[in-house]
Order: sequence, then C-alpha cells, then structure tokens
Amino acid sequence: MTESAHRIVVRLFATLLFMNLLLVLPVAASDGSDNKNKESRPASPSAEAAQPASDPAEIPAQAAVAFKLPSISLVMFSDAMKIPSRVEIAPEAKAPVEVADPAEEKSLPFEIAGLPHANSSPSIPAPRASTAPMTAGEKLKLFATSALVPPGPYIQSIFTGLINELVDNNEGRDDTPGNYFGDVMTRAARSQGNKIANNFFEKFFYPTIFKQDPRYHRSEKRGAGARVGHAITRVFVTQGDRSGDQFNASFLIGGFTGAAVSTAWQREEKQTVGHGLRRWGAHIYLTMLTNILREFLSGQ
Repeated sequence: MTESAHRIVVRLFATLLFMNLLLVLPVAASDGSDNKNKESRPASPSAEAAQPASDPAEIPAQAAVAFKLPSISLVMFSDAMKIPSRVEIAPEAKAPVEVADPAEEKSLPFEIAGLPHANSSPSIPAPRASTAPMTAGEKLKLFATSALVPPGPYIQSIFTGLINELVDNNEGRDDTPGNYFGDVMTRAARSQGNKIANNFFEKFFYPTIFKQDPRYHRSEKRGAGARVGHAITRVFVTQGDRSGDQFNASFLIGGFTGAAVSTAWQREEKQTVGHGLRRWGAHIYLTMLTNILREFLSGQ
C-alpha cells in the first residue's frame, strides 16, 4: 500500500471513530445523570407509608412517567420505524380476455406477414439474407460521403498528419513552429489523397465491377469474442449484391490499387514498391480496428 493510500485509510478510520463517539457520549452522559439522581434522592418513610398499594391499572402510567428521554441515536432512527413496510396498491382492472374460436382459427391462411402458421409443417430456416443491393449511384454517393464530404475526412487527415510528423521528422528541416505546421499540412494533404484513392476503388469502382456490397454489416452473434472475430474477418469476406458471403476482392484489390496510385504524391524516398506494400498493409490493419469500433458502436 502506498503512503497516500495509507493516509486515506487512517483518515477514514479516524472520522468513523469520531462519529461513533458523538453518538455514544450523549447516551452515556444521560445514563450517568440518571444514576446520580437515583443515588442522591433520599427515601422518605412517611411518603412510602402514606402511599397506597400500587394499582395494576396505574402501572403503565407510572412507567410512562419514569421513561427517560431518548438519546441522539434513538431520535435519529425512530422516524425510520414509522415507514410502512408494505404499501397497498389497488389492483388494476383487467380487460376481459377474448378466446379465439377454433373454427375461425382453422380458416386463417398458413402464412401471415411472412410468419408460418402454427398448423403449417416445419420448414428449414432460410439462410442469412443480404441487405438490399446498392446501385452504382448509391456506391458513388457512399464514396463521396466517406472521402469528400466535410468535416469528417479532413479532420482525420489533419490528425494523421500530426501523428506522422511527430513520429517521422526526417525531412532535414529546422524544427520551428512554422516548419512543423507546414509539414503537418503537407502530410495531411497526402493522407487526404490516400483516402480519396482508397475509397474510390474500394467503395465504388471495384464493388460496381464485382457486384459486391462495400458497406460493413454487423454480426448477429452476441458474444464479444465472436463479434470481434466477425469484424476482423470482414476485411477478407463481404456480402454480394444478390448472394451470400464472398471473398472481399473489392477491398483488397481496391486498397492495393489505391496504395499504388498514391505513390505519385509521396516523397521521393518513399516512391518504392516496399513503401507501397507497407501503406497497403497499414491500411488493412487500420480497417480491422475500424470494423471493431463499428461492430460495437455503430452500424454499417
């Protein structure tokens, strides 16, 4: 236990002890004063002789007079005993339950609003259906929203520029405030260009060619581990426009194409195949993390 934690425990114990003394001392003082009054009060023989025999009917009254004043603790907690332990609630009037006529039930169709009737034969559950397929125009709108519509994409690019400048300051320039923020905005522009290229190929171009859904769909499972696994595998698996799960060629090939195109505006020393593959791998890793956040915090 650290010294600060030890001090907190000692202060808490001393406070509780002090409060206990405040509650006990008045009770002890009142008991002591009553005992002294009883000891100092002389017995009067004449009064005892003149006093008649106690009547049983008068005993409760004498006991009430002899009852001493309540202590502080009794005053504090006496009102709590007055709270009723049970509250009676008037029963609500229940509407009469209508019983369906068996004859009418037989006349119902076997399927109502897509749900099988009780009398119908059991059927095999249908596989998980894909959402409504997106048109080419909707995929183009998704690309524009993800990469061009402010302020989200631009804030992310500026943040990426700040982080990259902090961890990679090797441009050979003096580290002045002007140069620092100038380099940050240069990196933010490169990041925005990468975002536009990746989103164009991943959310519009290749999804339109391969007829795949570029959106993220949350898992139907309940366990946290299963949902995290689903979010990670969505990088390699996606839904088709009119069928079930497919290999996510739109994302993987689109990210590779975006990394190759973005080589054009990178620094000269980073316009190599190795740096392009690194950008592609980093993009896949960040997409996995983004999918996990989408799985627990948002929808598609």
